[in-house]
Amino acid sequence: MQQLLRAVQFLHEQHVCHRDLKPEHLLLVSQEPVETNLLKVIHFAHAVKFEDGQTFQTTDGTPYYVAPETLQGGYTHAVDLWSCGVILYIMLCGYPPFTGTTDVDVLANVRKGDVQFQPDDWKQVSKSATMGFERAGFTHLPYEIHQIIDGIDSDSNGVID
Repeated sequence: MQQLLRAVQFLHEQHVCHRDLKPEHLLLVSQEPVETNLLKVIHFAHAVKFEDGQTFQTTDGTPYYVAPETLQGGYTHAVDLWSCGVILYIMLCGYPPFTGTTDVDVLANVRKGDVQFQPDDWKQVSKSATMGFERAGFTHLPYEIHQIIDGIDSDSNGVID
């Protein structure tokens, strides 16, 4: 997760917003363990260059990972952090925070902030990770990604316990 956040930070420093971050757009360089591997972000078909303070109006992204303001227009590069929060949520419990039987249903749940949180599915997740999401509040879940990760126990390589 730390490598992903560093990659997003680098993109934003270069004034690039990816707008479609999801696990399918993340590759490891080798089959080595994650602790010694390198993560690469790929697929920049939806990426755009931006200026500080610039907002976008175009609806882009994948339903499970899209930020609510993307659906309304008038969003910034911070939508990439939303996607990182969704990815972390999936890594921890195994399913996305917003679900539905169709893309329209998923997008409606994203708009409402209707997070699917089943406590039984989080039993194997460390208390520090669970509390990070609880502290952030699910409506602000993805934007608080840095605070959530700061609260998660990890080893020196950034591997979550």
